[in-house]
Amino acid sequence: MRIVLDTDYYAGTAQKNRINQVDLLKGLAIISVILIHTFPDTLLTYTGAPFYIWQAVPVFLLLAAFTGSLAYKPKKRKNLLDCYDPSMLAKRFRRILLPFTFIWILQVVVILYLMPPDFSLHALYVQIFQSGIPGILVNFFSGGSGPGNYFIPVILQQIIILPVFYWLAVRFSPDRMLIIAFVTNIALELSIVLLGVLSGIYAISYVPYMMLGASGVWLAFQTRKIVPWLVVAGIMSAAYITAVYYFNLHLWFINTMNGFFNVFSYFWTLLLVVAGLQYLSSQSITLLSRTVRELGKASWHIYLVQMTFLVFFESAMITAISTAIPGMGVWHALVCQLLLTVPSLVICLPVGYGFYLAEENVKTWMTKTRSSVRQGPR
Repeated sequence: MRIVLDTDYYAGTAQKNRINQVDLLKGLAIISVILIHTFPDTLLTYTGAPFYIWQAVPVFLLLAAFTGSLAYKPKKRKNLLDCYDPSMLAKRFRRILLPFTFIWILQVVVILYLMPPDFSLHALYVQIFQSGIPGILVNFFSGGSGPGNYFIPVILQQIIILPVFYWLAVRFSPDRMLIIAFVTNIALELSIVLLGVLSGIYAISYVPYMMLGASGVWLAFQTRKIVPWLVVAGIMSAAYITAVYYFNLHLWFINTMNGFFNVFSYFWTLLLVVAGLQYLSSQSITLLSRTVRELGKASWHIYLVQMTFLVFFESAMITAISTAIPGMGVWHALVCQLLLTVPSLVICLPVGYGFYLAEENVKTWMTKTRSSVRQGPR
């Protein structure tokens, strides 16, 4: 299998030589995110979702670290200062923050001026904006509102921490870096429990997801093929996920707020990603694979759109469906579920993709405009 490297993939500036399998994985992950946020926990439990659908956010974080590390390799970054290249970091922050800032402003305007005063978030946002700049900044950097908003502060922290993992991989070897990250992550989890860190702070911290960043960096140095030790580690992680989610296992030194999302479960995520890179097609031949790939390219924008759509309309949709179709039983529940999930997919996927295309067109126009200004009149 030949994998073509995109040396600036994570910065979002390169459109050629993308890794097709990465886009396919991201496309599947963003569809899974919408399913997670519209399916009830009971259905997710019975369908074994912790092992695939619920892996969506871990897959996003691991792939972000993987593609981010690929951008360092051609530039031969060997010391920590070089890894903290201001221009590269700025590109990565812009890729995350520009679309999010647009969505956050939209949320604020709708909540404060378009939603009725009895809307669940109206009073909270009035209080936030009356509290001044500190309250507004806290709301912004904690991800605004909507299901999955914790991902915003987490991915921003990963951008800051990723260079450290890459430098450790170059300095000591990728395998040793992975061991260092594993031990450090457990130590941090223990510290959080002992210090009694508030659950709200823990929920938006990078600590529960640190091993994903290290795994993504490790993967950037490998041939992306499944090896025996990874199979064993993946199976052990799957066993841990099973014990935590289905049998209520609790390790005293791990905060229980995030369930099985911690250092011990992410070798399963790594195994899934490596399997995807190895076995998914490097060519988008069918209409379905091309569609999923395109959704993967727009996954960040779709994520923001589904977050906003569901915070405004999910409750109203559930109420309307329950009122319009009263009843009980399995088939009734299935019909109601389809009436919630299918419209969410039909609306969020194309609107998010359109949002992505709009930003790409604006960036292209701005690039051409700057080029014309530099060249001057002819």
